[in-house]
Amino acid sequence: MSHRRTLRPTSFGFLGLAAAFSTMAGLCRADVSTDQCIGANTKAQYLRQAGKFTEAREELRMCSQASCPRMVRDDCVQRLDEVERVQPTIVFDVKDAAGNDVSAVTVTVDGRPLVERLNGTAIALDAGDHTFTFEAAGQPAVTRTFSLKEGEKGRAERIVVGVTQAMPVAPTAREEGASPPWKPIGLATAGVGVVGLGIGIAFGLVALDKKNNAGCDSNSVCPTESAASALRDAKDAANVSTAFFVVGGVLAAGGLSLWLLAPGSVQAAATAGPHSAGVALRGAF
Repeated sequence: MSHRRTLRPTSFGFLGLAAAFSTMAGLCRADVSTDQCIGANTKAQYLRQAGKFTEAREELRMCSQASCPRMVRDDCVQRLDEVERVQPTIVFDVKDAAGNDVSAVTVTVDGRPLVERLNGTAIALDAGDHTFTFEAAGQPAVTRTFSLKEGEKGRAERIVVGVTQAMPVAPTAREEGASPPWKPIGLATAGVGVVGLGIGIAFGLVALDKKNNAGCDSNSVCPTESAASALRDAKDAANVSTAFFVVGGVLAAGGLSLWLLAPGSVQAAATAGPHSAGVALRGAF
């Protein structure tokens, strides 16, 4: 004869299972209080206004959990979606000097670690200017600064590592003792000379007009004292005209010579005498 024994669960067994499930449910639910949810929502709004999108997202994720009151949770979910839409992202395409892809690159932003390896995905950051440093094994670090704008998504930037920097070329002896820019000097001198010639012409016309109006004869004999005074004014104007003609002509000719010849080494010196003026040029033409 066989005896079959039936096991029935006792009330203690049901209570134990219920307690276990209750404990597991408590562990699965985030331990965020109502005050923490409200505080995270408020803090996220201030961070969003300050442009600190990354920190704002962390706060909004906290108050978007199921344990938060529904009204707060719904508001946080909406704000989180808005922050994720406006937060800029950037993608780095790192190449070596030969144009090959380089993924084993450590990146820091504003002196803080960002990623230890690039995998081609977009990186979310706050808007504004950021300084990035890229370091690949055996290569000198590369530093670049980018200005990220709100709402800018998937901005692609190519970074080249391992490029040999060109060595500065030592200046030659001629460059070290470079002569002045004679062409601009010559052009300016010629311009001054032309102005002088123009003034000389103007005074010459004045002198001729005064002489004709004076009415004096060829021997400078004038009918009246006023005519004699006008004749003296005409002579003074003529002397001024002559002086401007001489100086203007010399400067124009000297400046034109400097501009046309523009030698590597030229020395210019002004010469003047009782009745003459000039520019002496000395150099290798």
